[in-house]
Amino acid sequence: CGTCAVEIVRGPRPPLDDDERSVLARRKMGVSGRLACRYVITEDLSVRVPAASRPSPMPILTRGVERRFVLDPLVRKIRFSLPKFPPSLPSVLGKTVRGMLSRSRLRLSADVLAEFERRADSTGSNSEFTAVLRGNADVMVVEAGDTTAHSFGLAIDLGTTTIVVELVDLNSGRTVGHEAGINPQVSFGADVVSRISAAYADPAQAAALRTTILEGLNGMILRVLGKHHLSRDLVYE
Repeated sequence: CGTCAVEIVRGPRPPLDDDERSVLARRKMGVSGRLACRYVITEDLSVRVPAASRPSPMPILTRGVERRFVLDPLVRKIRFSLPKFPPSLPSVLGKTVRGMLSRSRLRLSADVLAEFERRADSTGSNSEFTAVLRGNADVMVVEAGDTTAHSFGLAIDLGTTTIVVELVDLNSGRTVGHEAGINPQVSFGADVVSRISAAYADPAQAAALRTTILEGLNGMILRVLGKHHLSRDLVYE
C-alpha cells in the first residue's frame, strides 16, 4: 500500500524489485526510499519517516454516557474543633486528637497519629482538624485545619491502546478534569496477546511491562493534578 515508505538516511539500501520501485515512485520517494514492511534490518541505521507515512493523531474518547447515581464514596471527611486553647506541643496535641476520635468511636493507628504529630508543628494553626475515613470508622489520615471541601479520587480507564485518567470531586461526583494518552505498553506489542507472550518468555519483560504502565499512569496523574494546582495528598481513591 506504500503507507510505510521511509527514507534510509544511513545504512544499507538493498536493491528494489519492480513492485517496490512502482510504489515508491507513486509516493515520490527518491533513491534512498524503501518500504519498511519489506526492509530487513541487519545493522544499525537511521531513517526519516515522511509526513505521509506518519499516522494521524489517534482520537481518544474521554467522555461517555453519563447517568444519575447515588454518591457514596469509600472515603469521607469529618471536621473536628479543638478546645479553645489547644495544646501547642505536637505530642500533647496528638493525645488530644486521639481522645476526641476515640470518643467518636473512630479507629486511629499509631502510624497515622505519628504522621499527624510530625506535621502539626508546621501547620501554623491548631484550632481544628479533619479526619479522613476509609469506610465507617477507620481513620486513614488526620489533616490540620478544615479540609472537608477538598476530597478527590481518580477514575482510570486502562485500555490496550489508550488510557484516560479522570479527576473526580468526591464531594459532588463531578469530573474536574482528565488526561488522556497512548498506553506506553504498545512498545511491547500492539495487542494484549503479544504483551502476554513477551512477559511469559522473559520475566524481565514482565517487570518492564509493569514499570512502563506505572510510570505512564503516574505521569498522567501528576499532569492532571498540576493543571488544577492540586496536591496529590488530596487524592484518596
